[in-house]
Amino acid sequence: MNNRRIELLIMFLTVLALNWLGTMWWLSGPSFPTAQASEQAQTGVQEAVEAQAAAIPRTFGYQGTLRLADGSLANGNFNITIKLYSVAGGGNALYSETINNVVARDGLFSVVIGGNSEVPASVFDNTPLYLGIAVAPDPEMVPRQRLYPVPWAMQATTANIASALTPGAGMAGVLTLGSGGKVIAFARDGGDDANAGKIAYKASWDNTALSIVGAGAAGARKVRLYDNVTVDKDLAVSGNLAVAGSLSLNSDFSVNAIREIGDSKGNPKTSESYAVSTRRYVLEAKDAGNTPHTVPVDDAILTAFCQDVDGCTIRVGMRDWDPARGKGDMVAIGPTHFIVSANRGNGTRDWTYGNGAAHGNDGNGGVNHVAVAHNACYFTDGEYFNGIGTDTAQGFGLLNWHGVHDSSDMVCVLIIED
Repeated sequence: MNNRRIELLIMFLTVLALNWLGTMWWLSGPSFPTAQASEQAQTGVQEAVEAQAAAIPRTFGYQGTLRLADGSLANGNFNITIKLYSVAGGGNALYSETINNVVARDGLFSVVIGGNSEVPASVFDNTPLYLGIAVAPDPEMVPRQRLYPVPWAMQATTANIASALTPGAGMAGVLTLGSGGKVIAFARDGGDDANAGKIAYKASWDNTALSIVGAGAAGARKVRLYDNVTVDKDLAVSGNLAVAGSLSLNSDFSVNAIREIGDSKGNPKTSESYAVSTRRYVLEAKDAGNTPHTVPVDDAILTAFCQDVDGCTIRVGMRDWDPARGKGDMVAIGPTHFIVSANRGNGTRDWTYGNGAAHGNDGNGGVNHVAVAHNACYFTDGEYFNGIGTDTAQGFGLLNWHGVHDSSDMVCVLIIED
């Protein structure tokens, strides 16, 4: 085993994220015990860190070439000890690992440092960091090899995740965590030179709600949200909401209406507010000849729209009623006010249309029409089946009555708005 020389080609690899390519040197010193090595150039290439920091293992690869003193490539099994130090010579090792039975074929061998037990994160807190290697039974070779920044990325990405930050910490001039970690203050970017580094807005939250407040005086605060913003629950805006582009809603849009109530005795009025939703419901009924059925109005929608304190408005019309006029032509009556009372104890409810000239009782056994458009389209409280009308249950319907305008293309349309 004497008079052998070891020549090492080193390549450091960070598992899942980082590659360190092209590091080579000749280690000098006694090889079992008289080996010598000469150092060669080292280069580093860092790939993008794509995995979450918590998932990156603290290991990296080590590859080398083993030669005998006569220059021939070694073959066989060897026990190799790797140590990491904070100093170039002397001192105590921060980490040590012995890897037994490392196979060398035509001189080439590869090991994973930290493969037996991960390198402690605290090791990478040290700058600089040096690697020492020994091939049994020889002592550690000299000089130690300095490690450059790539391996520190494993520790840096772990140490800077938000869960590791403590209240009051953060990134100076960019992000500050407040008390209990429930308040975050974001600084302005360098694009606003006069205010760069100053607080731009604050975000705070408790267990149920998130509050974002812009910096500056009331009325001058701005918070800009870029790209798509999804809000799964209620969004409350205490100030004005300005929308420069289109505003699309998939549900109701509600505003507060002011309601004042006087007692007609000269006493001060009482005032309250209630939600008014801007909503529209459209129902269509196609022509079915001389024995039509009513198309039922969604009663839950009608009740929500037309049973509140201010009722709703309705329009009844017919579309494509004259083939000579072409497709898309429509005539309608309204909009006219309509309101439905709450249920009576006998299972009926009252309704009133317009100025009260038309009114009725829904579900009382007698059919009453709320509105009729051109003797062809009927908004009614009755239920029609094969052209026969009854009113045995609560509910309203839209009836396309074939006759006066008997085009099969004619469609009746009911529009309810709140």
